[in-house]
Amino acid sequence: GGGLEDDVEALKRAWITERGCPELVPYRSDLVERVKRKLAEQEELIEEERSINTPEPWRITAYEMEVERISYVLKSYQRCRLKKIQRYPLYSIKDLDVRERLSANEFEFAKSYTDLFGKHLTGTCVGRLPEPLQALDEQTRYDMIAKPNTQKHVFLRVVESIGQFELQAGLEPVFLDKDDIWVVPYIPCIPLVARSEVEFV
Repeated sequence: GGGLEDDVEALKRAWITERGCPELVPYRSDLVERVKRKLAEQEELIEEERSINTPEPWRITAYEMEVERISYVLKSYQRCRLKKIQRYPLYSIKDLDVRERLSANEFEFAKSYTDLFGKHLTGTCVGRLPEPLQALDEQTRYDMIAKPNTQKHVFLRVVESIGQFELQAGLEPVFLDKDDIWVVPYIPCIPLVARSEVEFV
């Protein structure tokens, strides 16, 4: 029904946002749970159709294609988030703001991954360094925690006209009109992303 389509479209948008954004965005737990429930319902329909004495092959195929399509979007969204956690494991669990954006399962994954990664590094190279340089989360003299590059340029579409916007102090403001697509540094646009005034493309 329409509810399922709306949720799948919202999930696609969440996936595009996750793919385009340099940092993790808050996990869409309610949306993911709704989509999972609807997937289970679709799978039940397939089983019901198969249990009929004279099942309609075309109907089963249609249900199966729908399940595959939704599963693909869901797995792509989750895989995209896990890749970011693997790229910035310490940052994902040490930064409280980022930690709040993770699901419970993602946080457990980040902790396990960090432990394994730390043991691997200690066993292969870090253990041979001078003791003051062995801490993987050193943040005093040397910042050992890898973080996303928030200066990175991103593709953004303007959802509603914003008007004059200062991308960088000292530079002339730009005019952000509805449906414009810009390639801009991410960091000055964080408030616009948070207010859904722009979206990733």
